[in-house]
Parts: sequence; C-alpha cells; structure tokens
Amino acid sequence: MDFPTLTRFIGAIRRTLPSHRIIIFGSSSLLASFPNDDPAQIGVLATLDADFFLDPEDAEMRKRLEAEFGEDNAYHAATGHYGDFVDLRLAELSQKTGGSGLCRCPVVRMCLA
Repeated sequence: MDFPTLTRFIGAIRRTLPSHRIIIFGSSSLLASFPNDDPAQIGVLATLDADFFLDPEDAEMRKRLEAEFGEDNAYHAATGHYGDFVDLRLAELSQKTGGSGLCRCPVVRMCLA
C-alpha cells in the first residue's frame, strides 16, 4: 500500500461514515505519519490492510464497514486492500502505557494515525 491508496481507502470509508473520527493504527499508520516517504523505506510496501478505530466506538457501524471494506469483501476484491475495524476500547491499553501517539493525517479531514 502507498499513501495515495490509503487516502482513497479512507475517502471511501468517509463516504459511508462521515460523522465519526477514524483512527489508523498499525503498519498502515506509518503511511499517514510519513506521507512523502517510499513505502519500502518505512517497511509497509507489502501491507494489504489498514487497521481502524472509530471514534466514537460503534459496534454496528464496525460490522457494516467490515462487510463492505473487510477482507474477502467487495472493496478487497476491487482494490486488493482491506480494512480491519477494531473495537476502540483496545486503544485504552495504549493510553494507559504513555499517551496517544497520534498525528493528523494531512489530507483527510477527521482522520488520525
């Protein structure tokens, strides 16, 4: 995956989910943190998925997004990339160990990495 691919992916999600903040974590968050760097240089060239939290947490919306953008679903079949939509409560674990570690994704409104 590269940064333009990630921003197109987030744009597709935003059309389905305009009201929630999207938080990217895992290896694909490096693309948002270093948008001008070569994916091979930051170790994400082979990344096929992006991991997302929704804020506020919304279990029903996560299921809907997983059905549309998750592995082996329509978006994955069309683009070769898919999303994992993870319960936001898992983020509480990282906050308890020292902060958010979040930065703004520069081209996508209401998105953090």
